[in-house]
Amino acid sequence: MSTYANHPLINFAKWILLFLVFTPFVVDTSVFFPYIEGKTVFLRAVATISLILLATFLIFSRPNQRKEFLTEKWHLLRNPLSILTALFLLSAGISTFFAKDSFRAFFGTVERGEGFVGLVFFIFIFYLALLLFGRKEWLWFLGAVAVSSIIFLLHQITQLASASWDFGLRPFATLGNPSLL
Repeated sequence: MSTYANHPLINFAKWILLFLVFTPFVVDTSVFFPYIEGKTVFLRAVATISLILLATFLIFSRPNQRKEFLTEKWHLLRNPLSILTALFLLSAGISTFFAKDSFRAFFGTVERGEGFVGLVFFIFIFYLALLLFGRKEWLWFLGAVAVSSIIFLLHQITQLASASWDFGLRPFATLGNPSLL
């Protein structure tokens, strides 16, 4: 067993990252339609907290724990998919720099949470999951995604059966916009 596997910062970072499963259930109707901003803030907060915890572990852990973690995870970062993801981010950054409206290309729009900043957060989540999750955590995550999807589906069916929504004959579950389903 590795010396870093049961480190509290690593375990907490894993659990925080597992909270991403609850993203579809975050609803904030006080923001612009289609109510995505609450989900965007939640995603970015989870990624940031998890990244801070991992960085804290790498800075303040014992040298043997840090070396073991980096040695064990280095091959994941050399994986072709990881390299292509980094190259894609670089390409998107260059495109953002040369965009006609570079401000919007960088920050995106409030109601969508897209743009280069949004892409960076999604790629942070990818790399954090790659570095933090082992087989057990991936099984937990995929199982939790399956359970949350079933709950989401049941909520949609309940909306469809009760016809208690304002968008006509299309359920929207907790997304606030039927087009996003």
